[in-house]
Amino acid sequence: MAIAGLVITLVPNAPDGVMENFLKQENIIGGELTSDLNKFVAALEISADRVEKKIEKLQELENILSIDIAYINYEDDIAKNGEVPCPPDIMNRIRS
Repeated sequence: MAIAGLVITLVPNAPDGVMENFLKQENIIGGELTSDLNKFVAALEISADRVEKKIEKLQELENILSIDIAYINYEDDIAKNGEVPCPPDIMNRIRS
């Protein structure tokens, strides 16, 4: 499992309830408001090979302007050789 800390920026004048809706999404394990009213933070826990696609899906939620990754911990996914395997779609893009 990978654990990612996310900073979510809302569209200007976003309605109430956007953060609450975001926190109900699968694999989101917590969240907090920030001093900036247009941002909040949340944690995502998901397998390392699904992080990118999950963030892309979350980005499509209504009233979400952007999602930035503050950190990612791949500790549980580190192979015996000390590396995190690349997701297959990334390797295909590199080879193209």
